[in-house]
Amino acid sequence: LEFAKRMVNSGRLSLPTAYRASPLSTPDTATDAWAGGPAAGASIPDAPLAGVAGKSFLSETLGDDFTLLLAGIDTPDCPPGVSAVRIGIAGTRNFAGRFDARGGPAYLVRPDGHVAARWRTPNRRTIEDALHRALGR
Repeated sequence: LEFAKRMVNSGRLSLPTAYRASPLSTPDTATDAWAGGPAAGASIPDAPLAGVAGKSFLSETLGDDFTLLLAGIDTPDCPPGVSAVRIGIAGTRNFAGRFDARGGPAYLVRPDGHVAARWRTPNRRTIEDALHRALGR
């Protein structure tokens, strides 16, 4: 049985596909500096959260539509089809580290859990543009 262990993929070695070159992903702007966090096209890493509507993990806050994850900043005016989830930085060290949350970024997450776009200072226009791009419009 020892020889067979090498041939079994228990799932721990697999990684999600990143769609960085996809025309549906909005690339980062030159004015936004990122030291980490998932780029457009990458799947979001899950993170434990404290006090977000009774949820305990980031993946539990995502709905069936596009979700705008906001790290400690006020919710901008979101277009239809986008729900906003504001995550306070206090007590969410794992989120802050995994999403380069300094300065209060925002991530537009597709229904499949991949990042459609990310910004340091989002507004309705940039969110709408990224949403239309992710929908192939």
